[in-house]
Amino acid sequence: MLLNPTAVADCLADAPLPWLGGLRASEFLRDYWQKKPLLVRNAFPDLAHLLEPKELLELAETEDVESRVIVEDGAEPWEMREGPFHPTVWRKLSQRKWTTLVQAVDHYLPPLADLLDHFAFVPEWRIDDVMVSYAVPGGSVGAHFDQYDVFLLQGPGQRRWQSSRARSISWWPSPVPRAASAIRVMAASSAPAVEMTLKVEPGG
Repeated sequence: MLLNPTAVADCLADAPLPWLGGLRASEFLRDYWQKKPLLVRNAFPDLAHLLEPKELLELAETEDVESRVIVEDGAEPWEMREGPFHPTVWRKLSQRKWTTLVQAVDHYLPPLADLLDHFAFVPEWRIDDVMVSYAVPGGSVGAHFDQYDVFLLQGPGQRRWQSSRARSISWWPSPVPRAASAIRVMAASSAPAVEMTLKVEPGG
């Protein structure tokens, strides 16, 4: 079962949380939050079966859903295309090096909204939404710096994550994103040295 029915109560009672590797919320906030990554293997085993790639691409074709495609070798490096997308788009893309991102999937898939209950120790005003991405082999959004804190969960497939501490950053192609939702990709010359590489399996 994806949802732990006592998730909110367990968070508020500061009980050990399996999805935090047995840490209490207070311990996680004290030792990890905004300090260093925490990897929990198999935190949500059923997540791998919750959403198929085809379903996510169908959401990206929907008029009222915010979606993007990042193509590494597009018309320009790390080309960003904004949805909604026509169903024929997917077969016209290469079989490698592109990623689809869909915002607020929790609004359309209730179990993903329930998933947020497991992070009830975070103030509600700090929670944005559940964004889901799908990548073909080699797909990536490039080295980038998030302006917010994230919990990353792996669905079907595998993903290799790399992290580092950014110091001096320059952006491709400019410091100003083309849209409020644009991903700001670091220029290769300024991407900091990788400090950690993790291979994440489904449910992790």
